[in-house]
Amino acid sequence: IGTAIDGPVAVAPITEGMTQQAPFLPSHNQSINQQTGTGAIIAGILNNIFTMFLGLGLTLIGLNLLRGKDTNLGQLFGQSGTKLFRLIGASILYGLMVGLGLVFFIVPGIYLGMRFMFYQTVIVDKDLGVIDSLKYSSSLTRDNKWRLFFLFIINCFIVLAGALALIVGLIWALPVAWLTLLVAYLYLHDGERSLAA
Repeated sequence: IGTAIDGPVAVAPITEGMTQQAPFLPSHNQSINQQTGTGAIIAGILNNIFTMFLGLGLTLIGLNLLRGKDTNLGQLFGQSGTKLFRLIGASILYGLMVGLGLVFFIVPGIYLGMRFMFYQTVIVDKDLGVIDSLKYSSSLTRDNKWRLFFLFIINCFIVLAGALALIVGLIWALPVAWLTLLVAYLYLHDGERSLAA
């Protein structure tokens, strides 16, 4: 889309300081997407919206999987457009809160990030609106901030271990880290009943 609107980007070859083998190796600078015009901005926005839409479906699949319900690929694309618009609105508010918190000494940003972290899951699970999903997430995490912080640290180590395992380990590590957050949501919402299920 970016190329169609803005036209192709000409990348000048870098010849200064090259060895004989260098022309045959991809340059780091040439591998970066250098589209910066209107088309690139539109393509980036559309990409983010489509990623959010898939995130809604993936959250539903994860919740159904953990609750022992049937899951299928159609659920990935089965969330309504109204949920997508609510997610976009909540994501903007969440990003502003966390961004401003990080600007003011970092710690408030981390606190707000953990306090409202389940807003997307709440939109999928409870079908709540923008403000209500953030409030619901806040009520879930109110007395569990340290536990969630340590869970986040553990997830970082899991992902790091996956990356150190020749990147292939991320195939295992990323889904585990993702599912632990959904298990945490279910536990905070349903208590031990979620673990029994």
